[in-house]
Amino acid sequence: MTAWRLTGDEKWKAGAVQAASSLSKRYNPAGKFIRAWGALSDPNNAGRVIMDTMMNLDLLAFASEKAKSAAPGRRGSAEPASRAASSG
Repeated sequence: MTAWRLTGDEKWKAGAVQAASSLSKRYNPAGKFIRAWGALSDPNNAGRVIMDTMMNLDLLAFASEKAKSAAPGRRGSAEPASRAASSG
């Protein structure tokens, strides 16, 4: 995310969105948290959570906002802040 925000290079945005997609699969809806580690198919891993997963919330918010910006009919800028500031 930071690399995209600084450079505007689309490969960094795509990588962040892909990472968020993978991370979102670790969400445990019963406990409303992101699983820290372990195979998702193993029920013994269903409750593994650590504080460090909180650092991933920015990644999920970033990808969510990019998905909303890309939606048909959605107004708003999908440009990095560095580009938006220099174009105004």
